[in-house]
Amino acid sequence: MRIILDCSCGAGQDVIRFLRAGFEVIGSAISVEMINKARRNAEVSKVDVNFVQADFKKLPDVFDRKFDCGVCFGNSLNHELQEKGIQTALRSMYDVLRTTASS
Repeated sequence: MRIILDCSCGAGQDVIRFLRAGFEVIGSAISVEMINKARRNAEVSKVDVNFVQADFKKLPDVFDRKFDCGVCFGNSLNHELQEKGIQTALRSMYDVLRTTASS
């Protein structure tokens, strides 16, 4: 099965939508408060989803698996005010993706 990482999942609504659409999905966010809110939203929605606290600039430090797709909806990247921070985040996202069908 293909797996998606929503690396700035916020309150988890998109993660829940992906799950209901039949995808395997993991949500992550840097904020403990948002992860807790996402878990509560999943519970209210009666879905079982894995949410992980992670800085999207350090995803390879948290995940030892590879994902088929990574998403970063909303305005999370806009909070990176320096070009270096945006580049680091994008590189981190890329580094947790499968690069070939056999990865």
